[in-house]
Amino acid sequence: MSELRPCIVRTDEETITSRNCLGECKTKIIKEATEHKGYFHKWSDRFWTIGESPMIGGYAAGQMSQTVAIVEYEDGTVHEHYPSEIRFTDRDEQ
Repeated sequence: MSELRPCIVRTDEETITSRNCLGECKTKIIKEATEHKGYFHKWSDRFWTIGESPMIGGYAAGQMSQTVAIVEYEDGTVHEHYPSEIRFTDRDEQ
């Protein structure tokens, strides 16, 4: 495990907001914020294709990409996370 960097992954809560018939907003938490200890394996890129925008002056079809981290939690499960969700802890000890 010495090659892997220890880290903490923090994900924000996910909410959904809706309006009732009186126009009042109500926000519901659909996923609580979480924090997990884990081990960073590597950076990876996720790619996907987008279609052309049907609007006049819209964007052309193409490919999008995003950098993600591959992190193994202490329970052995592996997850993808955005770079902003990761805090490396190996330098905290120095």
